[in-house]
Amino acid sequence: MAALLLAATGVSAGLAVRAHRAEVRAREQAATARNVSDFLWRELLKRLTPWSHTNAGVSLREAFESAAGRIDYRLSRQPLAEASVRFVFGKTYAGLWEYAAAESNLIRAVELQRRHGGAPDEPLAEFLSQLAELRVHQGRLAQAEPLYREAADIFARRLGDTHRDAVSAAAKLASVQARRLPPAEAEPLLRHHLERTTRFVAADHYVARQTLNQLGELRRDAGNLDAAHDLFAQAHRLTVTEEGEFSAGAMWGLELMAQARARQRQYAEAEQMLRHVVATRARTISPDHPRRAREPEAADPRRAPAATPLRRRRAVAAGGGGDGPAHACRFPSRAGCRPGGGSGGVARRGRRARVRALRAAGGRAPRRCDEGGLRARAGRSLNRRESAHSHRVRSP
Repeated sequence: MAALLLAATGVSAGLAVRAHRAEVRAREQAATARNVSDFLWRELLKRLTPWSHTNAGVSLREAFESAAGRIDYRLSRQPLAEASVRFVFGKTYAGLWEYAAAESNLIRAVELQRRHGGAPDEPLAEFLSQLAELRVHQGRLAQAEPLYREAADIFARRLGDTHRDAVSAAAKLASVQARRLPPAEAEPLLRHHLERTTRFVAADHYVARQTLNQLGELRRDAGNLDAAHDLFAQAHRLTVTEEGEFSAGAMWGLELMAQARARQRQYAEAEQMLRHVVATRARTISPDHPRRAREPEAADPRRAPAATPLRRRRAVAAGGGGDGPAHACRFPSRAGCRPGGGSGGVARRGRRARVRALRAAGGRAPRRCDEGGLRARAGRSLNRRESAHSHRVRSP
């Protein structure tokens, strides 16, 4: 009987300790949430109200930058609140493509959460996952993989391996691993995690859409363009439903679909998609946003790496000859010299046809008018330059 009482007392004491720890943890989380809300109001949102800011017309970006500079001053004695605020600011900087500022804030958030957050918990896993996503955007996949793995392990241990956060974290880890695997191993891995994401999270979750696009890229690189376009189109439809027709994800999906169509030589459809992407981004993204620096690649299919047939077709239609950059002919009056002549196969076939025609007429074979050759021989006389030109076709 005494042993039973002692055992019951021990169990009761253990439950009381757990309850006390849970209560302390709840109070800490509530205090952190209040501190974060107070900081965001005082240092960011309050500055946008008409009765608070000292200079009329203060922008959200100016208020954001001012608040970012005061995180250390306001939250130096509240490390968990500082970690949460830096996490929010790091995500925002990443969305603005300011990766250096995003990196410093996210690294600091992870450090503070590790040091003051006790055992690894959900906030730490969330911070690690966001830092890993930044590493992916920076192209540092080798550094992203261990961060995703640690985040997935924490979520699975704390919440169970079928919880939506654990499943999505595991899918993100698989996405990074698949980029380092051969296609025969990458595709089954991606399909497995796509099925789990669809089952335990949602079919239109952004991780599921990213996995669909990645599977489409594998099919595209393997030459199965119809299957690739179908996967891209499926992801695009889900993105439009979830985020809207003019979201960044929807525009990226259109770019992928245009690349597949261009490789299928369906140039008109590809160009229509790319023009829609450029026009939408011109309306929705400010001119100084770093994303706009890539617009010429999408706007001009001649510069799009995945649309080489489209680029060649447009260059030939404009009088050019292929993949090389168009340039003005310095001797337009000379026989066989065409403005914008490039270095593609179409141009070579055209030159050979002209050479055969001139030979049949008893004339002289023309030289190719290319900018590099002219610069290399700028100091020579015109006749000598003609006879020594590396691309001149000699008569037998």
